[in-house]
Amino acid sequence: MPSKVNPKFYNSKHWRNLERIIYERDEGKCQMCGKHVEMIFITTKHGGYYRIHGAVDHIVELNETNINNPEIAYGENNLQLLCHDCHNTKTFKKPRTAQGLRFDENGDLVKEWWRWPRNNTRKSSKY
Repeated sequence: MPSKVNPKFYNSKHWRNLERIIYERDEGKCQMCGKHVEMIFITTKHGGYYRIHGAVDHIVELNETNINNPEIAYGENNLQLLCHDCHNTKTFKKPRTAQGLRFDENGDLVKEWWRWPRNNTRKSSKY
């Protein structure tokens, strides 16, 4: 499981600018599977910002002990563009499954709870 890093780091203007630079460098393609990663502009009352539908990922995982090392935290050689599926597989060490399915803590394949009808209160069920 990844270490907790202060959310202010990822919401900083410097990080958001760096996300855009990495997105452009990697030509909008996931560096693991090659899938296109979309970037959108979100308008706010103060202008707006770009958001990536994926993640700019730290190759060497960022944590409390190395967050002050600029080569790890902000170094372009330590950053890569990943789609959501590849980022979650790498970061959380969980294998990809069909949409709406996941492996539970026992390794059983289960349906995600939000895939069930609204009147069903089960959080997950063996598939």
